[in-house]
Amino acid sequence: MRIRIRDIFLTVAKCALANEIEFLGPLVVGLFDTISLNRRFAKMESEPAKEDREKLKERISHYDLLIAQKPDYAEAHYKRGLGKLLLGQYASAIADFDEAILLNSRSAEAYYARGVAKNALNQHEISIIDYNKAILLNPDYDKAYYNRGLANYLLSKYSDAVSDYDEAIRINPELTEAFYARGDAKLQCELPEEAIVDYEAALHLKPDYAEVYNGIGIAKKILEIYNEALDNFDKVIALEPNSATGYTNRSAVNSILGHYKSAVADADKAIVLEPNSAMAYTNRGNAKEHLNEYMEAIADHSTAIRIKPDHADAYSNRGIVKYKLGEYDSALGDYNEAIRIDSGHAEAYNNRGAVSAALKQYEAAIADYTKAIRIKPDYADAYRNRALVKEQQGLYIEAIADYDAAIGINPDDSHAYNNRGGLRSQRGERKAAIEDYDMAVCIDPTFALAHNNRGSIKGELGEYKAAIADFSHAIDLDPNYADAYYNRGNANNALARYETAIADFDRAIQLNPDFASAFNNRGVSKNLLGQYEAAIADFDQAIRLNPNFVSAYINRGDVKNTLGQYEEAVVSYDDALQLKSDSVNAYIGRGQAKTVLGKHDDAVADLTQAIQLQPDSPITYCNRGTAKMLLGQNESAIADFDEALRLNPELAGAYQNRAGAKVELGRHAEAIADLNEAIRLKPESPNAYANRGDLNFELEDYEAAIADYDQALRLLPTFAKVYNNRGLVKSILGRYQDAMVDLQKALDLNPHYIEAYINLGEAKVSLNYIAEAKLDFQTALKLVQQQRHYPFEAAIERRIQELNTQR
Repeated sequence: MRIRIRDIFLTVAKCALANEIEFLGPLVVGLFDTISLNRRFAKMESEPAKEDREKLKERISHYDLLIAQKPDYAEAHYKRGLGKLLLGQYASAIADFDEAILLNSRSAEAYYARGVAKNALNQHEISIIDYNKAILLNPDYDKAYYNRGLANYLLSKYSDAVSDYDEAIRINPELTEAFYARGDAKLQCELPEEAIVDYEAALHLKPDYAEVYNGIGIAKKILEIYNEALDNFDKVIALEPNSATGYTNRSAVNSILGHYKSAVADADKAIVLEPNSAMAYTNRGNAKEHLNEYMEAIADHSTAIRIKPDHADAYSNRGIVKYKLGEYDSALGDYNEAIRIDSGHAEAYNNRGAVSAALKQYEAAIADYTKAIRIKPDYADAYRNRALVKEQQGLYIEAIADYDAAIGINPDDSHAYNNRGGLRSQRGERKAAIEDYDMAVCIDPTFALAHNNRGSIKGELGEYKAAIADFSHAIDLDPNYADAYYNRGNANNALARYETAIADFDRAIQLNPDFASAFNNRGVSKNLLGQYEAAIADFDQAIRLNPNFVSAYINRGDVKNTLGQYEEAVVSYDDALQLKSDSVNAYIGRGQAKTVLGKHDDAVADLTQAIQLQPDSPITYCNRGTAKMLLGQNESAIADFDEALRLNPELAGAYQNRAGAKVELGRHAEAIADLNEAIRLKPESPNAYANRGDLNFELEDYEAAIADYDQALRLLPTFAKVYNNRGLVKSILGRYQDAMVDLQKALDLNPHYIEAYINLGEAKVSLNYIAEAKLDFQTALKLVQQQRHYPFEAAIERRIQELNTQR
């Protein structure tokens, strides 16, 4: 059977977007990159925040005059700082807040406002000092807790951020932004269910809050509730039609759901709205990769890198496309760059391992997969990929352990079950392999490869009908699955459904014209149907496609043996042995051919070699015994037949051939006993009856001989030799007319049968049909000269001379 024991690809994980893996923490940050965090800072004094820029400038001028008149007016410095803050003049605002605090160190608002300005300048650690002072002065300052939470969030101190938002909400349960921000922080703490609770609380306070719907969509994506995630991103876009973030995130989910064209359309829209969105280009590149638009995908990832040079995900994803194109060196360069940017990039290590594996650099591949697993201990794909490489190295126990780990992390990983099943099959653990394939098809009923592989194991177990059911299911799932047709053909061959098998092999060859094994096995089917020339044509084609196909050479030799083309058979076996010097079947076949060619010493040498390679083959001992018998080495021949029968006490041919050797040694009673046993084991064998008939003839038990010949002819009505021998016995018994009928039948079957002409001539002499007898002898003489069978020549000439004197 032909079996794909493993996926033929190494899983390559996407970083920013993928079907194969979950969204990771860095991805969530990537999606948030498209959101302006500044929008979520608590509102300052409501009145100035609503004024346009000109009014703000007028207000600042007003405070300039106040401060000029009264430099120690703390409130004026504070108010002027607020105006500058809203205008984005952060450094100048901080200077005013510094002065306000210097004049009034108890102003919680001034500390708070200075913290906001410092946050805007990315001075997050310093801003927290100001928020702390504001909270110390005013323990119920909800905005200070909220903005300190934002600062902690931006410093990746997500747990601290959650604690700050908790306090802000405790003080002000109506603070919508705090619920939203706490949801974001909980996402980063890998608590998507809790995040959704916060987002929903924010929506309760503000039902049309587009950014909150965006957060819920991200959380649902992490929870793999993809359709609901899509619904939420739809709401983002409905509320804010120009939301690049909404389109970018919806593009990601559409890709995961396999809606690649929709994903591209969403990414296109996001790019129009935000031309410098690296994430949108990345998402579009990933979708185009799935649409096999590889060059466009590379262009998108390259643009993402140009926009954001430290975009590790874009490098890694570009490497994936290059890997698919077979550009391994360039792919390695991209993975190396992703790892340089982010040394904790598990996917880049996994993907680099895939390239090393493709280049057969197995140690490097294992090192990268191991690094990916250390970074991300629940990385099922990395375990599965490492298992594949370990299997290549023959580390089967370790490979199985990795598959176990992959399945433990993801019990729904049908590919891991399939691959582990293949490995167990290789180890001879067929029952366990079938259990794995059962799980693979249970998880994914459309997994054609697993159906095919399970069928192969059932075929090895001799469960051919069940195997055919699996192969047929695989073909139903994938009508172009050449291997499944091939395997079903093999199972049909095993059930002797040769015509059906040929139809399967025909289809496999149609789908894969270079399928050498299908040609070879179709040849086997044709041989079993007696279509010998067609079989040879198939074996020839298999050899043309694969000049190193040892089995095809042997099979061709076997058919040529059947056709009596012994010299050509020997050449085919020679070719097989040139390729594989320890091919038992080639030695056996060549030994059989040389036996018929009369090269008995060579035959014995070949069969001896076969026995040394495979000492437990009863057929080979039987064949060597036959060759030895033809050399006159009857005792040694009997020893070989004895060994054949020790290995297989029901080998009828060994009894039959041992009888021949015993006859040569004059051990007729033992020979009769052997022939009786051969007939008992194989009562449908005409040869056994014919041989026992010959022995009874020699022992002059003519009636017993005729009875054996009768049975042989009932089993094989075209057995010319038996007609000749029965005719001879009838002549001895004086039944000349009956003898002439048998002898003429022998000649009808074989017009070149010299002995039959001689015996027919003698029967006619006995009936005094001298002229007709002379014609038979003259025909026999011509055949002798044509066939160069000279031992008969002198005797026939004498007989003709004798008959001439009787005229």
